Amino acid sequence: MDSSKKKISFEAALERLEKIINSLENEDISLDDSMKLFQEGKKLSQYCLKKLTEYEKKIKILIEKENKEFDLKDFPEENDMEEIGEEIEEDVEKDKDEEDLFS
Repeated sequence: MDSSKKKISFEAALERLEKIINSLENEDISLDDSMKLFQEGKKLSQYCLKKLTEYEKKIKILIEKENKEFDLKDFPEENDMEEIGEEIEEDVEKDKDEEDLFS
C-alpha cells in the first residue's frame, strides 16, 4: 500500500501503521520485507503527521466571556499562546480579587 498514491483516512493510515509496527516487532520476516514495511511505515507516519498538523490548524477554541457567552476563535499559533496565558492569568487574578471582596 502506497499512501502517497491512494487517498486514505487518517484512521486507516494509523491502523495500517500499527499493523506494520506489530509485524516488525513480532514476526520473523526477511530483511527485504522488513525494509519494505519500514518504508511504508515511514510514508504513513509522515501522512499522519501532516493530517494532524492540518487538523490542529482547524481547531477552534471556546473562550468564555464575562457575560457567559462563548466566542469561537482560531487555534492560536505558538507565539500567540503566551498572550492567551497572560489573559488567563489576568482573569484568575480578577476572580481572586472579587472573592476577596466578598470574604
